[in-house]
Amino acid sequence: MNELLICNTLSALLADYGIRDVVISSGTRNAPLIAALSSNDALSLTMIVDERSAAFVALGKALVSDRPVALVCTSGSALLNYAPALAEAYYSHVPLIAISADRPSFIIDRNDGQTIRQNNSLSAIVKNSYFISESDSLDTAELTINDALTCSRMKPTGPVHLNVAISDPTVVGDGHMEVSPRRIRTIQHSGLLSKESMSELAGRLSQADRVMIWAGASQPSQRLNKALAKVAGFGNFVIVSEIGSNLHGKSFVSSPDTILIDREFPKICPQILITFGKPLLSSRLKQILSKQNIEHWHVGYTERAADVMSKQTLRIETDPEAFITQLTASMRRPAHRSNYADIVGESYTASCVKARNFIDALPWCELSAIKTILRHCPKEFNLQISNGMSVRYTHLLDYTHFHRCDYNRGVSGIDGSTSTAVGASTVYNETTLLITGDMSARYDIGGLGLRCVTPKFKVVVICNNGGQIFRHIKPTRDFDNLEQYICPNDPAPFADLAKAWGYKVFTASTHDELKSVLPDFINESTQPALLELHTELNVITEIMTKFYKL
Repeated sequence: MNELLICNTLSALLADYGIRDVVISSGTRNAPLIAALSSNDALSLTMIVDERSAAFVALGKALVSDRPVALVCTSGSALLNYAPALAEAYYSHVPLIAISADRPSFIIDRNDGQTIRQNNSLSAIVKNSYFISESDSLDTAELTINDALTCSRMKPTGPVHLNVAISDPTVVGDGHMEVSPRRIRTIQHSGLLSKESMSELAGRLSQADRVMIWAGASQPSQRLNKALAKVAGFGNFVIVSEIGSNLHGKSFVSSPDTILIDREFPKICPQILITFGKPLLSSRLKQILSKQNIEHWHVGYTERAADVMSKQTLRIETDPEAFITQLTASMRRPAHRSNYADIVGESYTASCVKARNFIDALPWCELSAIKTILRHCPKEFNLQISNGMSVRYTHLLDYTHFHRCDYNRGVSGIDGSTSTAVGASTVYNETTLLITGDMSARYDIGGLGLRCVTPKFKVVVICNNGGQIFRHIKPTRDFDNLEQYICPNDPAPFADLAKAWGYKVFTASTHDELKSVLPDFINESTQPALLELHTELNVITEIMTKFYKL
């Protein structure tokens, strides 16, 4: 049943994307696809037995009609016969959508008939290859189809390959099932959007009572910052700026997790969410938004839809700075002033007061220690943060006064955090401060000894028996052998190594010790400096649980 739904979803989306012509070749494995396509009155099917000829016929149709054309074949060598025409389409930038039915994955290379390694078999002559496995959910398949059809149309246009595994091709029925697939619309432009497109989007945003712009990690931009500050004054806009977004404003929500202290926040979620920047950090906010009835627009150049909440309806393929700046010039202050910004602002202010009072009253732990350090660091510092709990701590602290802040959130791994920070420090004339956990620091221990380390490089290492993130997150916190296999007690001699590499070393195990050494650590300018924070094990999980129950 799920495969029939997927086939009908593919048929419906082909029509929704403006495709009218489909060239099919007969077969058994692709019978469910043909049945679904033939039941769609918006599609015109042409039957050609020879897949090599079929692909060239599709090429001719696409060239003259100036529209994408789909072609559908069965499993096995049938797909390989598409290669000559797809190669021509690739180098001529003709948008063909090659759809191949495939055997289920567990049959591949098992000596079964009409079975080859189809997935990625044409990768050298298509813009991208996509795969729907037999175990994919309808939502996953729907997203994959949207990605494939969008890719073929994006400039430079060209062919794509969509490989669809079908377990049982005999379950066909009459081919028709009612489906209402979600289409992710795309607006593509390398600079400013057209006046028509921007007028349409600005009109939608002006009419909405609740719009949230959520900025992930980005390069600092005064132009973008100014544009967002203007938008924030419209009343129906709320700006959420993670610390790595390097965007600052009096009315901005700069600590996304803090606002979630307000139990009523889900009731004031936006109607339209606009995101940009690197992958968003706050998993809690993403979870809440994924359960709401919202539209999600993503701005920025993405190879595939940035649909992390399964709510995306629009891809705006342009530079976020250009888009937001153009938006502020196109929008007019809504005649009916929404109080959305005021409601969220009051909620955030109250949550921040609760959070600060809570953190100020904490016993010695890494969160309270980082709070103290960030409060005393000069605004000229560049902040680098490793992944795991380190970056999450900073997102609970409403401190955005730094020159800039960066962390590796493209993949979000802990490898290379120290070396990245060292590299960043070599191109900044003022001080660069890295805050890292002991597991991250141990992983990239060689980074501390790189020859390019400058006297203006400082490191804070949270020594808490490594891997605190695993003690906090649900998938691993109740693991029976957590301390043995996930968070082993494997202390590294950071102080000894740092001294050998020419660092000035400081340590703190209490609030008083930290307050005593912190001025010297911050002001050290003749050599790089490292500060070890020794904190209690298993304290932070209880603290974080209490934080979200304030």
